[in-house]
Amino acid sequence: MDTKENKPAAAPTTVTTVTATIALVVFASEDLWSSLQSIAYFQERDGLDGVFIYQTAERCSAAPAARLRRFCSRRWPTLRVVLPGEPGAATAAKVAERVGDWRRFRPHVTRWVIDATGATRTMLGGVAKAMAADKVFETICRDGEGVWSALRVAGVGQLDAAPLAHPIPPDATDGLPVTELVELLAADVAEIRFRESRAPEALTPEQIGRLVTVGSKCNWDWSRMYAVALERPGRLEEFTFADFVAAALLAMGIRNVRVNLGVVQTGAKRSETTLDVLVNRCGRLYLFDCRARDEQRDPGPPTPLLTLEGLWPTCVVLRPNRWATDGERLLAGMGSRMYIMDADGCRRLFSWLAEIMGVAVPAVLRDLERGALRLGVNRLPVFTPATQAQRLGDAVRLDDQVFDLVKGGRVEEGGQDTVWRAARVTPDLWFLEGRVLQGGVGGEMQRRLAARFVEHKMAVTIVFFELMPNKRFWHALVRNPGDNGAFTKLLHKWQNIPLIV
Repeated sequence: MDTKENKPAAAPTTVTTVTATIALVVFASEDLWSSLQSIAYFQERDGLDGVFIYQTAERCSAAPAARLRRFCSRRWPTLRVVLPGEPGAATAAKVAERVGDWRRFRPHVTRWVIDATGATRTMLGGVAKAMAADKVFETICRDGEGVWSALRVAGVGQLDAAPLAHPIPPDATDGLPVTELVELLAADVAEIRFRESRAPEALTPEQIGRLVTVGSKCNWDWSRMYAVALERPGRLEEFTFADFVAAALLAMGIRNVRVNLGVVQTGAKRSETTLDVLVNRCGRLYLFDCRARDEQRDPGPPTPLLTLEGLWPTCVVLRPNRWATDGERLLAGMGSRMYIMDADGCRRLFSWLAEIMGVAVPAVLRDLERGALRLGVNRLPVFTPATQAQRLGDAVRLDDQVFDLVKGGRVEEGGQDTVWRAARVTPDLWFLEGRVLQGGVGGEMQRRLAARFVEHKMAVTIVFFELMPNKRFWHALVRNPGDNGAFTKLLHKWQNIPLIV
């Protein structure tokens, strides 16, 4: 008989893992970027139990706090956002009291992070008091350059800054739609016309290169460039220089871009304006003004005064049609939030955009700057239509002492087929070119041209005449020793009549 006692098997050991719950405290101020970055970062990485917004009764705190609460509720519907109905005071005692109340209100939260960027110096004393009373609190802060630090208690009511072990990355807010950020940050914007805006066209660097190549040949007619270079039908909305800039940014890896965003501003009189290109990148908005027209010759409709109070974007002004004024250059050199790129600067547009955005330039786009956009290749403006005088001058003058009269004439006539053209090359010598309409040999056609001058009693001598090998054009040099005014009037009468019939 087995005398061993039958014992029941031991129950398996259960290991309980406690997941830390995180709450975030932010201080509402006119600059909400730090709050946005900390909320977006912790919500994406850990999932926040709640966001607690400390506000005061001052407009610079109360109004941003209300906008921040609405934004968070729409962007993260399941996120608990607490904004007390009674504003707090900008005192250390009130800050410590309210933060302590929030801690008791959510006892299950095991980690409390305070983003003290928007707090005043007096408020920081309350943050230090709360940290000293309860080790569950930790405080972070972002400086003006976007660098995050950890704040530690260094005495009664005192805090010291130290490097943050895991700093919030600058691109923490890059996924937030740029249109929603305008509505959040700009206090004077009443409405965003999102439906009238558009996303950037997804083009490869090679496609952008084809656009540039075609653009220089068709005088930067953007709709025609789009159809010819990309072999696509025209779009419902016109493809513009702003679309080109947005497509270039997208090709360089900048994703959060919007084109042609309409905003309606509040005030004594509601006004509406359009933002050409808007970019959200690394905790900053970039506003592009892509006006390519000549403001003196074509001022266009009056533009409402654009304030966008609270937005504080980096302004990027593109003027491919002219040179920047001294005042504009001075303004751009005074700070890091203003750039201007004029006619000469736009020849290195892609490198310049990459420098501003902190990205690399695709090799294809850099080659465009060294080739098709280089000043030595073409003296005409880039990315903007040249005037008729500019086009003619560039076509005629190939070098300091070399001119192409035929090419210049064709540019002047817009590429249309004409029956003949003429150019005066010396005081009494004229160059003539015409199309062959009825055929014939060179000698016979020369006699027919001479007969035309005799018919009109013009003492003109044909110095040189040739029929081109393709039998489609003839060239002649003729000398007119008399009044050139009379000869010019005669040519004007023959404007649409063949010189050789």
